[in-house]
Amino acid sequence: MIVVSSDHLAMKNSAWDQLNKQDRSNLFFVLRGDTPQQEVIATKRNSMDNGATVLDILGGDNFIGLGRSTLSGQSLSEVFLNMKEKILAWKPDIIRLWNFPKEMKDFTIDQDKKTIAFSGSHFRLPLLLRVSDNRVEPLPKANTRRRCASSWRSLPAR
Repeated sequence: MIVVSSDHLAMKNSAWDQLNKQDRSNLFFVLRGDTPQQEVIATKRNSMDNGATVLDILGGDNFIGLGRSTLSGQSLSEVFLNMKEKILAWKPDIIRLWNFPKEMKDFTIDQDKKTIAFSGSHFRLPLLLRVSDNRVEPLPKANTRRRCASSWRSLPAR
């Protein structure tokens, strides 16, 4: 099996304006050695469904996290027409589920391993966080353009 998937449409770059004038979608397809037929499944889905779809093909469950298999499940993007808002609303619960650290007094960056460690947790870089005096939280992609400059504060490197 060969899986090809994009993980986002485009990061902000010099071609951003031109790219966003076009009708675009995330890419996901699977080349299977066990079935020669081709099929296009035109359904509303999101990139979180990719892992669940591959897991389903391999004989596992048809869901993983917020993802649902395109082959045998209904994407949460079909269930909730406002999926982006739902994910933002679920963010506190997701952070609790992941046991994400609540504070960052100091941190260590390992350039060789490309990791950052703080409050007993280790994360792979790159990592986008919002850090305030009483809270640390992952910064969703949807917020990066509007709030990045106002949400960050400098921390002394240790």
